[in-house]
Amino acid sequence: MHSDLGGNRVSATLDRRVSRARRGAVLWSSIAVFAALVVGASRVAGAPTGWGGPYSVVATTSEATTIVGVSCATPTYCVAVDATGNTYTYGSFGSAPFLLAKHIDPHVNGNGNTMTGISCPITTFCVAIDSQGYALVFNGVSWGAPTLLDGDGQGSVPLLGVSCASPSFCVVVDAATNAILYQSGTWASPQDIDPLAHVTSDPRVYAVSCSSATDCWAVDGQGNAIMWNGTSWAPPQFIDDGYGSSSGNVEAITGVSCPTSTFCMATDNMGEALSFNGFTWSFSPPGQINSDFDNLGDVSCSSANFCVAASRGPTASPFAGAAIVYQNGAWAAPLMLNPTKSNLGDIYAVSCVLDMCAAGSADGAMFIYQVPTPTIRIVTARSAVRGSRVSVAISCALGPCRGTVTLAGEVRVGSRSHLAVLATGHYALPLVASAPFAIVNLALTGNGSRAFARSAQRSVTVRVTATVSGGSPVAASLNVIAPR
Repeated sequence: MHSDLGGNRVSATLDRRVSRARRGAVLWSSIAVFAALVVGASRVAGAPTGWGGPYSVVATTSEATTIVGVSCATPTYCVAVDATGNTYTYGSFGSAPFLLAKHIDPHVNGNGNTMTGISCPITTFCVAIDSQGYALVFNGVSWGAPTLLDGDGQGSVPLLGVSCASPSFCVVVDAATNAILYQSGTWASPQDIDPLAHVTSDPRVYAVSCSSATDCWAVDGQGNAIMWNGTSWAPPQFIDDGYGSSSGNVEAITGVSCPTSTFCMATDNMGEALSFNGFTWSFSPPGQINSDFDNLGDVSCSSANFCVAASRGPTASPFAGAAIVYQNGAWAAPLMLNPTKSNLGDIYAVSCVLDMCAAGSADGAMFIYQVPTPTIRIVTARSAVRGSRVSVAISCALGPCRGTVTLAGEVRVGSRSHLAVLATGHYALPLVASAPFAIVNLALTGNGSRAFARSAQRSVTVRVTATVSGGSPVAASLNVIAPR
C-alpha cells in the first residue's frame, strides 16, 4: 500500500507546500488552476452530518407508537412501520422527513398484537410482518392484503424477522424456529430450521439477513447462527457463549446484518457484537460494545466498513436508546439519540444503505445518520516530458473522516476523456480536527500523461474523485493551462 503522502498539514503549511511546487524544476511548467467541488449523487442535499433528529412521526408517546421496523432501499427512500400497523415513508430531509402513508394491517392494534418488521430491497417492493403470523407485500403502488404464513392468525406464532434480497426472494423467521421462503411471488410452507431449540427456554429465531438468494444467516435465542445456501439450511452453529464477564453464558442473538456473503455483523442481548468474515464467526472487538449489558436489538450494515447497532436496554441503563456506529473495524462509544426520553427513547429499529442510516425509537421518533463526506481540492498540477503530477488536498470539513481514501481520476482534452489515468491507491489518512488537511501527490499515467503534456488545446481538465470508506464519492475538477 504505497502513497506519496506529504502528511497532515494545517492551512499555512499547505500554502507553503503549494509555493514550493510552483518553484519546481525547469522541466515543469506552472499552471493556473481553479477547483469546483461536486458532491456525489448518493448524498442528499442539505443533509446533516452525524445524527439528525428526532423527527416525530406519531402523535403520542404510548408503547403502541413504537417504531418496530425500518428499511431503506436508497439514501432517499425508507419505510418505517410502527406497532399499530402504520407505515411512514421517508423522502427528504427537513422538519418532517417521514410522512404517514397509511394503516396497512387490520390484524394489529399495538396492544399485544403488533407489526414486527419490514424489508424493502428496492423502492417498489417491501414485505412487512406482524405478531399474528401475517405478511403484507407492497408492489410500489399499494399494500396487498395480509397473508397468513404461520400459526392460527391469533398470535400463536409471531413472525419476528424478515429480509428480502430482491423482489423475488425473501425469508421470514418466527418464534417457533421456522423459516418461510418467498420466491417469485409465492410463499412456501414454514420449515423448522432450528429443531433442537424447541426444548430450550428461548426457542425463537429472532432475525435473518440475506445478501442474496443463495446466502442468508438467521440467528436464535440460544446463541446459534443458521446459514441458507440457496438450497437448504445448514445445522445451527453455536457462536455466542458470552464475552468477558458474561463468558460461559448462552446469549440470545437478537440482530444480524449481512451486506455481502463474506461479511455479517450480529448483536446479542448482553451488548455484544460478533462478526463473520466469510469463514468463521468471532466477537467483534472490543466484543462488548455496550458496557452496560444492554440488549442490542437490531443492527444494520451497508458494507463491511459501516454498521450501526441499536440499544434498547433496561430502563435504568445509561445507554438505553443509544446508537453505536461501526466504521473501518472499530466501534464508537454508544451515543444517546434522545437522552431525555429514558426507556421511551429505546432504539428498536435501524437500517443503513450506502452512507446513511435511519433509526426508530420506542416513542415514535426517527433519527437520520449521515457519514461525514470529505472535501478535496486539487492544489497544483504540473507537466513534464515524461509524465504529470497532481497534488491533492483532502480534508473533512463536516466531521471526522477516519479510514481508507480511494483516489482516481481522468484527463479530458477537448472532447476526449482519458479515463483511469490517475493511479488509484488507498491512502490511510488520519483526518482529524487537529490536522484537517492531508496532501497526496499522484502521478498521471499512460495516455492521460501524454495527452496532458502534448496537448495543443489551451484548456485541459483534470478531475480527481475521492471516496472515504463508507462514504459518498466527491470530485474536484481542475481547468489548467496546458503546456504548448
